[in-house]
Amino acid sequence: MQIALATQQEKFAAQVEAFVQAHWPVGQEHVQSAQIAAWRRAVVHQGWSVPAWPEQFGGTGWNAIEHFIWQQVCARHNVDQSFAEGAGVTVVGPMLIAAGRQAAQDEFLADIRGWRTRWCLALFEPACDAQVSAMTTTVGGDGGDLCLSGDKSLILDLRNADWLGVVARCADQPEAFVLVAVPVDHPGLSISYSTTLDGVTEVAHVSMHSIELPSQYCLTQPAPAQSFQQLQYSSVYATLARSASVAAQLERIDAVLATLSDDEDLAVKRNSLAVDLAGLQALELRCIDALARGQPLPVPLELMRLRSGEILLQVGALQIDCFGYYALPYPDPAFQNPMLLHNEGPIGPIEAAGVMQQALAEQVNAFFEQDAGAGTTALKDRAAKHLEIAARSSEEATENDTTENDTTETAGKTADKL
Repeated sequence: MQIALATQQEKFAAQVEAFVQAHWPVGQEHVQSAQIAAWRRAVVHQGWSVPAWPEQFGGTGWNAIEHFIWQQVCARHNVDQSFAEGAGVTVVGPMLIAAGRQAAQDEFLADIRGWRTRWCLALFEPACDAQVSAMTTTVGGDGGDLCLSGDKSLILDLRNADWLGVVARCADQPEAFVLVAVPVDHPGLSISYSTTLDGVTEVAHVSMHSIELPSQYCLTQPAPAQSFQQLQYSSVYATLARSASVAAQLERIDAVLATLSDDEDLAVKRNSLAVDLAGLQALELRCIDALARGQPLPVPLELMRLRSGEILLQVGALQIDCFGYYALPYPDPAFQNPMLLHNEGPIGPIEAAGVMQQALAEQVNAFFEQDAGAGTTALKDRAAKHLEIAARSSEEATENDTTENDTTETAGKTADKL
């Protein structure tokens, strides 16, 4: 399903495709770090690093269709979006632009725009989850340095970040909150790590006890709790272009199914996935059309994230069916997960992606991302239910395998443990 483009938009789409083809290793299975760095430099040099920002702050001034085209092309070619979709570009930068102090704008915006600094967000707290109005982390100061104290949990991607954006209550205005910048290497931070229910996604827990910070690290003006309650962790346009990534993965599945032409069950599952993909594409186009007309979205953005996450889970399940035993989780020294030690390693570049781990992680993160206001317990319960369904599907796939050998037995044990 394609959106009808005007002549000018077709030219823009051709320009975007040519840019990606020139600066990203399209079709290459394993992208090297030097290639990723070159891509990032090219995007920044082109002036496309913060397309959704106002033009006076470095934005592109694209309309809704042009944003959609850019995101679709990037998703289709699986380009690196770690900075473009990071908290610095999608959350911290826009908040600085909308309500930031001038000193903070001067200090941080240029580096965020130039993709020179990575950010992560500290919103959750152990005692109150993401309910901003109940947070106990406080920041004070009498015109000099800031003093920040409190505990934050469930922080994503802290290991890769340079800065931690902490939502804190103002000590002198208990009903007001601000966003505070904390260097990740600050000696006053006490950091511990754990993994979420998927066994793969790492989260950090941070304790801060009266740590001192320069006054310009208070990024925003004091604002009520609701200003921080609905922070968006990814751009609207990226959320509305996820079907392109699904379509690209479906093409890879089709290449595998071409060698399994006699498997009617897989063909039925593939066609069912194609129908769901078409439905997602239709919803995306309806939303983009509404944005182009300046109208409210016909479907809440949170539901679009959830739906695309569910379809990605279906993609993962079908990949497991197609690739079989070798697509199940395998021992990875980076995770040191004892649950996976009974499995063998992957046998090729496609299988090396860790299909099941990725599929389960997508589902858990969809729940985690779609409603920052829900309690952690509720999110865990919902995620656990879907993980149970995914594990059961894997068990059934293993039981249907008529080959009774050690390989199948090992895969079954791994699926049981999941």
